[in-house]
Amino acid sequence: MELEEQTTRLLDENSHDRPDSPDVEQNPVHIPSSHGKGTVRRGWRKRKWRDPSWRDLVAVAVLVGVVCGALGYTLGFWVRKSPGRASRPGIVPLRVMIAGDSISEGYESMHTWRYRLWEWFQANDVSVTFVGPFHQTALQKQDLSTGVPLPAARPGDELDGPTAMDTGYALDVEPEFLRTGSAHFAIWGREIAQNLDIISQQIHEYRPDYLLVELGFNDLAWAAREPDQTLLLMEQFIDKARATSPELRFAIANVPQRSKIGDLDVRTGQYNEKLREAIPKWSLPSSPVELVEFMEAYSCK
Repeated sequence: MELEEQTTRLLDENSHDRPDSPDVEQNPVHIPSSHGKGTVRRGWRKRKWRDPSWRDLVAVAVLVGVVCGALGYTLGFWVRKSPGRASRPGIVPLRVMIAGDSISEGYESMHTWRYRLWEWFQANDVSVTFVGPFHQTALQKQDLSTGVPLPAARPGDELDGPTAMDTGYALDVEPEFLRTGSAHFAIWGREIAQNLDIISQQIHEYRPDYLLVELGFNDLAWAAREPDQTLLLMEQFIDKARATSPELRFAIANVPQRSKIGDLDVRTGQYNEKLREAIPKWSLPSSPVELVEFMEAYSCK
């Protein structure tokens, strides 16, 4: 990928600033309203971006590489084990749900790693539809003091259906992604604990074949839960999702490290070790669970 396509840092270099905003909370079962014909989403504005540092570029590059690589390998194996799922006329697309936090939701103007995973499916000729209650990235806070006017409608905005300007993705994402790949269940600042009582509803409503889970950082960091508590929450999360869909397949990411906050680095390492040991015990022949090694290829340094 082109590194300069990604313009938003994923983790704050300052240890006292949290990467997941605690006050940006969304209703997890609310579906953002669609925009009408020829409508430009309010709040989109020209932004002044600082030049990305080498840390930003490395973070984004590694994130896309490790997540798409690990998930691509795992999902590729499962797809190959599921004959008849290839992209051919009359074949029902795979249904994929991503449950995550800010790393997965992304920030306004980003492509997001979800887009890169969608591209991987397209390149491998796999028919896929991403599912979930949300279709947008997290909006940036608008600085009204700049006086920058909203842009005029771009060519193509008059077409029915969502546009990149509507949903907050990078403006060069493919229209097909907005139709089949933009849906997700990822919320800034989200904890596993916050999803326990609603994951069954999401699985029942959207009927995914695969649940890709990138959660746990906020439980360890901002909720200050111990590794054993966080591991138990993840097990309960899987159990509740599986109870609704007994043949649901899981890819569970471990938690990346970040700049030091107290003993967070120690607790993160302990949680990841426990997660690696637990996943084989959680996996079933009819509902496999695979580990995505996020931390191993992603460094806050």
